[in-house]
Formats: sequence, C-alpha cells, structure tokens
Amino acid sequence: MVNFFIFCLVTISIFGFAALAGAVGIGGGGFFTPILMLIGGLSIFEAIPIASVCIFGVGLASTLVNMKNHTINYRLGLILEPITILGTILGVQLHLIASEGIIFSVFLIIMCILTYHSYLHARTVKNSSLNNNSRINFNDNSNLPFPKLILGMIGSFTAGFISALIGIGGGLIKVPMLNDLGMSSVIASGTGSFMVTFTSFSTSIQFLVLQRLELQVGILFFIIGFFASFIGTSLSRAIKRPEALLYFLTLAIGISTVLVFLQWIIL
Repeated sequence: MVNFFIFCLVTISIFGFAALAGAVGIGGGGFFTPILMLIGGLSIFEAIPIASVCIFGVGLASTLVNMKNHTINYRLGLILEPITILGTILGVQLHLIASEGIIFSVFLIIMCILTYHSYLHARTVKNSSLNNNSRINFNDNSNLPFPKLILGMIGSFTAGFISALIGIGGGLIKVPMLNDLGMSSVIASGTGSFMVTFTSFSTSIQFLVLQRLELQVGILFFIIGFFASFIGTSLSRAIKRPEALLYFLTLAIGISTVLVFLQWIIL
C-alpha cells in the first residue's frame, strides 16, 4: 500500500511538472530528478536515467505541438544539436565516475545561476516593452551572425555535457541562451524543445546500453512525460505576452533549485 501510494504521488508530481516543462520549452530534469529522489527514495544515480526518458517524452510531445504552430527554428536547431549530443557523450562518461557530492554541487550551482539570469531577462523584456518584431520573426529560420553562432555552439556543448551529468534535458540552459542570442521567447521555447528531444534521446539510449535504465521503467515514464507535456504545451500557446513565458521559465527553474536544495539538506 505504501509503495503504491508513493508511486501515485511520484506519477502525479512528474505529470504536473512535465506539463509545466512542456509549456516553457525545457526538458524538466530539474524537476524529475529531485522528485524521484525526494518522494521516490531513489539515489541520484538511479533517478537521473529515469529523468532522461521523462525528458524525452516531454521534448517529443512539445516538439509535435510546436511543429503544428510553426514555432521552431529548425535550421538553428539542427546546426546546434549535433554539438549538444557530443557534450552528452562526455557528460555520461563523467556521470559514471563522479561522486554524488560533485553531481549535487554542479546541479545546485547551475540552477541558482539560471534562476537569477532568467528572472533578470524576463524583467528586462517587460520593462522595455519588447515585442517579437524586435527579435527574430515568428516563422523565421534566419542564420545567426557568426559570433553569436559560435557562442551558441559553446552553449550547446555545455548544455549537453551538463544535461547528461546531472539529469536535465538541456532546455534550462538552451532556452535562456536562445533568448540572449536574439530569438523571441516563443521561438526560443519551441526550438529548445526540438533540441531537447534529441539530447534526451541520446542520453537515454546511452543509459540503456550501459544498463543503468530498465526498458519497462523507461517506457512508463516516457509515456507520462509525453502526455503531460502535450497538454502543457498546447495550453501555453494561448499566452501571447512574451515576458509571461519567461516568468514561467523563471518559476520552473526556481522550483527546481528549491527541490534540489531540499534534497541536499536531507542528505
């Protein structure tokens, strides 16, 4: 009975956070890993592979919705994502040998930085009354200037490395990065989901091959992430104000940070 109650609580929690993750274009690993540890009682090494398949489900569902709404910059995503996948290969290898203390420390530091950065960016957009016309157009697949493209490549490799090491999809890094490169919040969210799908798929396959993830468990949590994200992403398209998505993103990252900090205290 207790185990069934815990399973239901974990499922409901992951479903809710997966919907939020899909809405703002992130993978959601910042939610899933702490939930699996705090509520499910798993170790960080057990939680991260499961979080990876949840992220894959979130990213795939969000991508399907964004494809329908034409909110993905495919050209940029396909340029940056192979570099992200290279980062995941290095991150998975380090994950296999790193201690829990190192992984927790990196996770907490990254979450704190991203929370503060996302909040500042959302406030700037609101105060300056920016609109989508001052940034990359809604359906645009324009190339970035070369200096910004290099920064995007560096950021993508870093996102892949960190996502595999600490169990996030990379969207927590990529969406703010794409905003900084000049992309509107709506397109950044859609493109981030598109990239997260490939990143999390790569990470999940690596964990399966390394026997760090059971196939049946992976399929179950993939399904949960997929349907929750589909609902969240669909509802988010009713939001027309660009700063609203950015504030949602800040809230999402902040919740992740609190959950990780709570886990740190418990340990």
